[in-house]
Amino acid sequence: MLKKVAGLALLIISISFLSYFLSSLDFSKTGFEGLIGEGNRGSATIEPVSQGYMVFQSADQGEFLGGFENSSGGEGGFADFSNMSSPLNPPNVPIFFVEGLDETTNYLRLYTSSKYESGHWIPDSLQCSQPPIPVFFKKYKITPIVNLSRYLPVSKDTKAVIPLGQDKIFNCYDSDRGVFSTTSTKTSYYGFSTASKITPTSFYGSIEPFPDPEIRSLAEKITANATTDYEKVKAIERFLKTNYKNRYANVDVKDFLFKTRAGTAKQFASAFVLLSQSLGIPSRMVFGYLADPVSTNQTIFASDAYVWAEVRFKEGWIEFDPTPKGSGINTTTEITYVDAKLTAGENFTVMGRVTDENGDPVRGFVEIYFKKDKNSGEGILAGIAVVNGTFNAKLRAPKITGRYNVVAHFTGSKYYLESWSDPEVEVYNRPEFNLSIPDRIPRDFVLKGSLETGGAYTGYIRLCVDGDCREVRVTGGHFETRLKLPEGEHDIKLVFPGQGYLLPAKFEKTVEAGDFEILVDETVREGENITGKVLFNGKPINATLMIDGVSVDAINGNFSVKLPLKLGRNELEFKLADFGYSEQKTVYYKRGVHIDAQKQGEKLVVSVTDSDGNPADGFVELNGVKKKLENGVAVFEIADNFSDGVLIYSGSEKYLPAVKDLSFQFPWYIFVPPLIAAGVAAIYLLYRVLYRGGEIKIYVEKEYPELPNVWDVGETIKIRLEEPALVSVNGFSEFSDRLEVKFDSYGLRKVVAIKKEGRKRKKGEVEIKIMPYSDGIAEIVKKLEDMARKRIDNIESLTGREVMEKLGVRAPVLLNYFEGGKYGNRSYSRKEFLEAFEDYLRVVGHEDF
Repeated sequence: MLKKVAGLALLIISISFLSYFLSSLDFSKTGFEGLIGEGNRGSATIEPVSQGYMVFQSADQGEFLGGFENSSGGEGGFADFSNMSSPLNPPNVPIFFVEGLDETTNYLRLYTSSKYESGHWIPDSLQCSQPPIPVFFKKYKITPIVNLSRYLPVSKDTKAVIPLGQDKIFNCYDSDRGVFSTTSTKTSYYGFSTASKITPTSFYGSIEPFPDPEIRSLAEKITANATTDYEKVKAIERFLKTNYKNRYANVDVKDFLFKTRAGTAKQFASAFVLLSQSLGIPSRMVFGYLADPVSTNQTIFASDAYVWAEVRFKEGWIEFDPTPKGSGINTTTEITYVDAKLTAGENFTVMGRVTDENGDPVRGFVEIYFKKDKNSGEGILAGIAVVNGTFNAKLRAPKITGRYNVVAHFTGSKYYLESWSDPEVEVYNRPEFNLSIPDRIPRDFVLKGSLETGGAYTGYIRLCVDGDCREVRVTGGHFETRLKLPEGEHDIKLVFPGQGYLLPAKFEKTVEAGDFEILVDETVREGENITGKVLFNGKPINATLMIDGVSVDAINGNFSVKLPLKLGRNELEFKLADFGYSEQKTVYYKRGVHIDAQKQGEKLVVSVTDSDGNPADGFVELNGVKKKLENGVAVFEIADNFSDGVLIYSGSEKYLPAVKDLSFQFPWYIFVPPLIAAGVAAIYLLYRVLYRGGEIKIYVEKEYPELPNVWDVGETIKIRLEEPALVSVNGFSEFSDRLEVKFDSYGLRKVVAIKKEGRKRKKGEVEIKIMPYSDGIAEIVKKLEDMARKRIDNIESLTGREVMEKLGVRAPVLLNYFEGGKYGNRSYSRKEFLEAFEDYLRVVGHEDF
């Protein structure tokens, strides 16, 4: 029972600490500036501009840990890190940020190795386990700059890794080695370590001694006076720190111990571990980074790569660092060539070399900066070059102008110190004119644009038209001026002569100046498109036209587009944006009407309504007498013997013109003797009763009720009957109330409909003229001639033009089409036939006609 209570209490305490642990996490985003080295470089964006350039943020830590030299032909990266034949000299490349460290957590391990074989330290195989929940811990945070491949940097005794934004970033946790393996990650994470200062007592376990008598003999001599296990390993650590030098070298362990007595941290840690192992002491190598023991944020570079040792005591694995402080090797950076005059935004070449204090070539990275003051920490980074003793880089000059120092900064490495070179260059800006002039322009044209100089230039440029030049003011980089040109071709030239560090610039173009004209059919029938033409100097052109914000292409000058128009008058803007031209146009959107006439004694009541039954406005004329429609109705006084006439509705802003022929037959049989009339009437009535069933009305679908029944060959004609009947046309019969017909030859065609009901028979017929539309237009002109006969004598000798002149009317479309067909053998489409008829309706509907 007591065990259960104690277990429950421990569980509650663990949950409490876990809650505190999670609440302490900072999941804010992190970022970084700068790329290589230390010090203030200013903001920079690096692009790969030539072979040998790198964007370091896309690299990973394994690429840099082996350093540059690889005399043994090793595999590079982690393999060279563990290879004693490869020197420990990584470049100053930033790897990650870290914060929250102290003197127990500043050694950041990647992996461990307990076995030395043929000059290599073999990484320990990992035994994966589940990380425990730490009760007491120290929190630190790591923010990667490059991809962290293979292993996560962690402090000693790290028990948990919590990523920011991902569930898990490690593949395996080995609790004995304190190692977290990963595939690759750039995710920031928190580490939680239980490391603390411990005074160890005795070794935990023993191992098979390292089989080298010479190394064992040295180890026994070093530890001869030690009385405890801890004093043994401290004696080895002290011996190495005081009797050997930390400097750049590339030697194996035995040469280091017995000959050169100088090497890097890799030689010192290796010597410590092999001396310890030769005495059977359980020890191992630890590979990672050495950071400063501070809680503030710091940058860890590849050159911070480090190697130290661990010995296993009963209290756990204890860290030992046998490497003394070392000194760097001086370097000299020299730019041997750079273009003296550069152009902003364009490529330039810089060459140079980096050598050590002995004149030997050095490998690493060189940053190329532009600085106004070579001693300033502020500058513009142009690129990064890989150095192999020399460098030859093609870079792009930044968008600046003036006199600058080109600074080549060798970023150094673990043992090679930084160095600089700073010759002076002049950087010029190549301005550009930014404007768009179409090939065709109006004769009155506003020329506007800008001069792009990298700044807001204010001054003057020269404008030359056909060699005639003048100055144009530029303010804040922008200019605008008006050109008034005669019709024809012109050479336009803009010249900026250059100023200071601004190079000269020029713009040239040949244009054609002239008059744009947008012709629009001002009357648009309801449901149809707006149509028209775009002309330049009287000739059709291809153009993109904007009509009240709606775009339409004019092909060979012609355009057609449907717009949401209101019934009646519409004011529209027609704009040729590509040519800098626009104009306002008035378009009338009109609906068709129906004319009805009823004879009431000595009055004729005329009504005009649209397709929805709404009364039309405007005027209606009967045989020269004009009346204004009141609520769609006009009343005419007529004689008792009125028999025929023509009703003409002139149209209005909302309605199309219309014409209706009237015919009232007077009863001829009143002049026949009553008896004969009665007999004939009786016979007729008998016939109607026995045989005739009435008339079948046939409707030909067309644009206007009064339009002549004219079509061209091959066109579809739609016919509708008021009731189904046997319809015969062109030798073909069909029982129907609707049909569509086509004719392949010219001539007069008759459509006949017959229907029998017992003895009764109903019949209807209509005539259709199949002819060229030029002849159809002549039929329309004939209507005018028929009207002229009532007013003018001897019109048979007059031409169509003379008839119109005698009538005092002007129908330019109708006359143009009529004369083109009659005298010029011109052919027309149905659209043009309708345009001619609409011109006729406009003329006959005019109040002065």
